[in-house]
Amino acid sequence: MLPGIGIFGSDPISKVLIEILRHFEFDVHAIWTNTSDSETKSLIKSGNLITNSIDNVLLNKNVQLVFVCCQPNFHSQICTKALGIGKNVICLNPTCSDLIDIEQMIISARYYPCLFSSICYGGLRYLKEYSTLKSKLSLVGEIKVCNININCSNLVMARNQMHQNLTNKKTKTDLVSEIIDKINLNISSTSAPGTVNWLSDKDLGAGVLNRYGASIISMILDLLEDKKVTKVFGHLKTLIDTFPTNGTEKNIFSLRKITADDYCTFQLNLEPGSVLINVCINSLAHSKYTHEISVCGNKGVLKWINSEISHVNFINNNVNPTIIDCNNNASTYIDSNNDSIVPDTDLKSQEGEEFLKNYSKIEETYPELPFLYVRGLYFYLKKVKEKFLEFHYLKSTSKKSASVPFPSKNLDNFEHTRLIQTIVKSIYQSSCENRWTPIKY
Repeated sequence: MLPGIGIFGSDPISKVLIEILRHFEFDVHAIWTNTSDSETKSLIKSGNLITNSIDNVLLNKNVQLVFVCCQPNFHSQICTKALGIGKNVICLNPTCSDLIDIEQMIISARYYPCLFSSICYGGLRYLKEYSTLKSKLSLVGEIKVCNININCSNLVMARNQMHQNLTNKKTKTDLVSEIIDKINLNISSTSAPGTVNWLSDKDLGAGVLNRYGASIISMILDLLEDKKVTKVFGHLKTLIDTFPTNGTEKNIFSLRKITADDYCTFQLNLEPGSVLINVCINSLAHSKYTHEISVCGNKGVLKWINSEISHVNFINNNVNPTIIDCNNNASTYIDSNNDSIVPDTDLKSQEGEEFLKNYSKIEETYPELPFLYVRGLYFYLKKVKEKFLEFHYLKSTSKKSASVPFPSKNLDNFEHTRLIQTIVKSIYQSSCENRWTPIKY
């Protein structure tokens, strides 16, 4: 049986999340927003799906699983409260950056092992390209260096562009999607009072390091799972520190500065082996999200450029890259009706790819949502569905169903969040002190 869903947040990711959940046959029963403008209040009064009360979602008897995708400083409060009253919890990145708050989330999760608690760091690890990259690491020999370059849109300016796109949008969608679009239209307006966006404030968890850098760090730790980050060096900048205007209206945020980083570069030193990871994230490219990941070893190089994996072999003195087919890595799932492992059929994969084609141009309307991350979220939620079906099967076949722990293997938990945020905090510290900073676990 699949759990009923409650969603905390009304950012663009919430709209995509709802549509994917419905595709996987989950039912959404409640959506929370913390916006307080008059139009949003009227939307709240007009129906019982949208609310601005946390308790209205958590105490909804139809909600068994909550997704937390609001601004990061609310994550700890919502997660600990949800777990305390018996709800399963999933957080979406960017998440809480305060280590004390994360510790409270970990304690709550440990106290209720039968409940599911997880975090999705962008979902890159669940893509077939990543599975191919990881399975082919032996081709490069002993890994020495990994270079990662990311170009994307400025997150604050993306909201301004989203406002223009939604203003001109004429296509009709379902009621819930239309309501979330209206809320996003209101909160992205620079002329609307009380709509200062959390994406501009580093103290609220904003910035490209916490948004994209944390996802990359999570991926690297899984890719090189036998190694450990020992020290970091980082440099963060806020190159655009004023809010954009449309040229006709006065900017009411002229006295308020953007403090979130829009450019960052950092290095990770991993031991054993002194592997060096170089990461550069540039949101001033004002382009769709693109990334280039190069894993360099003494035998060759593996490259992941957007949705393509290629390999250069040094042994044969061939500098021409060879394209690797990513479709050979078939996934499996556990059938809820029996104990056997069932391969994911080509038909199901084709259905997924057909569904995802609807989002291939999502960055044209929502520049802050890279298509690659939407794909990652899709396959993460697919894995979540499989885990809940497996959990239901285990409970139905166990004599002590109340004590069956949730099978959360291969899904990141809150302890993984603590590790990632410890590294992120050290990068911030390194940028301030301009020196290599050791990681204190």
